[in-house]
This record gives sequence, C-alpha cells and structure tokens, in this order.
Amino acid sequence: MEFKTKPFKHQLEEFNHSKNKKFYANLSEQGTGKTKILLDQAAYLYLEGHINFLLVVAPNEVHANWIEEEIPKHLSLDEENYEAGVYRNYMKKTQEDKIRDLIDHGVKSGILKIMAMNVEGMITKQAKATMTYILKHYNVMCVVDESTRIANPKAKVTKYMLKKAKLFTARRIATGTPIDKNPLAAWSQFEFLDPKIFGMGFVAFRAKFAILKEMAITTKSGHQVVQKFPVGYKNLEVLGKIIDDHSTRVLKKECLDLPDKLYKVIQLDMDPSQKRAYESMKKDLIFEYADVEVSAGMVLEQLLHLSRITGGFATKDEPFDNNPKLTWVKNNIDDLTSNTKVIIWARFVDELLALSKLLGPSCRLLYGDTPKDERGSILRSFRNDDDVRVLVANPRVAGLGLTLTEASIQIYYSNSYSLETRRQSEDRIHRIGQTVKCTYYDLIMRGTIDEAIVSNLRQKRDISDVVLKDPFENWI
Repeated sequence: MEFKTKPFKHQLEEFNHSKNKKFYANLSEQGTGKTKILLDQAAYLYLEGHINFLLVVAPNEVHANWIEEEIPKHLSLDEENYEAGVYRNYMKKTQEDKIRDLIDHGVKSGILKIMAMNVEGMITKQAKATMTYILKHYNVMCVVDESTRIANPKAKVTKYMLKKAKLFTARRIATGTPIDKNPLAAWSQFEFLDPKIFGMGFVAFRAKFAILKEMAITTKSGHQVVQKFPVGYKNLEVLGKIIDDHSTRVLKKECLDLPDKLYKVIQLDMDPSQKRAYESMKKDLIFEYADVEVSAGMVLEQLLHLSRITGGFATKDEPFDNNPKLTWVKNNIDDLTSNTKVIIWARFVDELLALSKLLGPSCRLLYGDTPKDERGSILRSFRNDDDVRVLVANPRVAGLGLTLTEASIQIYYSNSYSLETRRQSEDRIHRIGQTVKCTYYDLIMRGTIDEAIVSNLRQKRDISDVVLKDPFENWI
C-alpha cells in the first residue's frame, strides 16, 4: 500500500504489527500519531476487501476533526474511493441529507464509507437506528477514539457499545491515558475489543485488581445499604502484562525528536479576604456534614466551591477585589508571549471570562458556550494571526484532538481531578511539529485544594506508570 503521508519508523512498525488483527489497542502517548496509523489500517483493510465502512466514535468535536482535518491529510486512498461525513445529534436538513446519502447509497458502489459519531450521543434513538442500519448493510471497522469514554461499565453508552462490539468486523481503541481515574478503567475498554482478553466479568475483575472495603451508604430513598468500594489496588503488574500483550504503547521520547518539557509550579498566597472566605467555606463544610450521611455529590459540590475561591471568585460573578492568579497573569503575560504564543487553561466559566477580559484583543476565548460554528475560525485566528498571542480555553473543549504547536507555553490557571484531561491538554503543544521547548506553569494557591488536586493527579500518574510500565519522568 502506498501511504499518503510518509510514516515515522514507529508508525510503520505499528501498522505492520496490527494491520491484519481483528482487534487492537493503540495506547501510545498523545502526539505520536495514532490517528494516522488507524487510518492507514482502515485503508489497508478496505483495499484487502475486509471492510467497506469506517465508523469513528469519539468525544464531541473530536469526531468532527477526524473528518475535517485528519482524513484529508492522512487517508491513503484517492478521493474517488471514499466518502466521509460527520454525524451530529442536532443536524440541519442539509446535514441530515448528507448523512442519509452517505449510508443509504452506494452500498454496492465499492467505495469506503466513513462516518464519525459523537460518543456522548450514541444512545439517542436516532443514533441507534443509524448504527443498526450500518451494521446490517456494511462490514464495519469501528475505532473508539479516546476510549476512556467507555471506561465506566455502568454507563449507558458503555453497555451499548459492549452489546454491539461483536457485530463489527474489526475493532480498535485508541487513547494515551487508558488508566485515567483508576486501573478498573481498563476492563470495559478491552472488553469491547474481545471478552477473552480478561476472561471475566467486571465484578470478578474488580475483585482481582482492587482492594475492597464494605461501607454503608444511604440511598436516595433513605435506606441504608452496604456496598464494596475500592480503597486501593493490587496485582497491577499482572494487569499490566495482560494489557501489554494486547496493545501497543510508544512514548514520544522513544520515537520522536521532540524538545524537552519544563514544569514550573507558581505558588501564590491568597488575598486576606479570599483566605477568610476559603476558611469559612471549610468550616461550614465540616459543620454542615458532621452529623449527616454525606454523598459523593455533596462533597463534590463543596470542593467545587473551594476551587472557585482559589480561582478568585466567591460566588458566581462576584470576584474578589484582589485576585493573585489574575495579577500573576497580568504581570507576566507580556514576557511570556514575546517569542511564542500561550495557552491558558481554566476550569470555570468565570475564570475564563475574567482572563479574556484582562487580555483583550490579544486573546481568543474557547469554551463550552462558544458556538460550534465559530470554533474553527477562533482556532485559525490563534494559529495564524500574529496579533493574537493567547488562547484562553477550557481543556474539556479544546484539550482533545487539536494540534496547537504555534504555542510552546501553557498556563494552568486551575486544574481538575482528571488525569486524562491534564495529560491530553499538555500534549496539544508537545507533539509532532513542535520545535522548541515546552513550558508549563501551574498557578497554585498555597495550603489549599489546589495542592490537593495536584497531589491526586500525581497519585493517578504513579498508578498508571506501574500498569503501563512508563519510565518515570518529572511532572508538575
């Protein structure tokens, strides 16, 4: 097969190793070119007569990136030999017609049909009907991109994908962070590939790899029940061996000549009024829940409040008069943007809006409320306009599936507890195409939940390192 874009050595090795496999997991680090390998495999399987449909299931907006950017760039087929479209949950009439034409016509035309679907919308009635039709009429290769989206065995979308798995002619999962929240995330992802990999249901899997403790919880109806919860993990080397036997994992430093990564933790002290609000919130939390059953949702809500205070906001739209994080950005942004562009990641809407207001015309803002039809132009402006030096963004929106190597500095105004979100967002700039050292600044309020979040991320990284056998490297 003649490749459209020349593969790196590791990409060619992975392609040859797995091109004929019915199922395969590509767990290579973000930025190593997993998408190209998967598209090369799809082209190969099509040319060999094994498949005539490629279904990409990916997080929202990442799925569109496959069709709009990756396939035109990497798919090793002439344009007359394939047709591609994006399935969206809410489509205009013209978009619906295009998808209908894509899947209804040309079943026997001999060309490769390609469709990308949003994993979050897979279980809608219309999406299920579309899936049923495709599986009935085509030989389908299914790629689940960022496969941790099907890591929760209780989630409806996970149950649906596991039910449909055996109907796909070929199955692929791809993620650089298969062990995100905990090692139990591996079960559903590999169950989708082949139930024989682990050879056991989730309950048995959990018993084998988790240290369980019985705890009494109160249900919504007010009844107390005893359930087992993981309090630690065991047999991680065994789990790692099984995963390794059925996957490929390549690290950037092993296969690419990329510049170094440098981490700088900027410790700041809260403003007095900010500190008073923070301590008051902690006391209220302790007092409020001292004599009542506490749910995970209740705890999460209070943790979010604490995080918002460290970001400079007591309540919605009520910032503190003095915000040390914003002040640090204001005092340093000119120097940081003198030779490169900068991405600032923030978790909360009020943080994003405050940063955008502070930076003015020199920045672009990308977050959940940004209209989808404007996001492409915002990214093009950041990439191509020399006067636009900063992208302010929520990592849940812009932290996946994008190449942003125009920037070499990232500032984490705030972090979440998600290891996947953190590592994926880091690698928007540290990937193929980057030529200069990448620097990451974490703004941490001393003695606050900011430190606890970073500590939690480090613990998750340590567990992931044991399972995936990644060499230790300095991080945060």
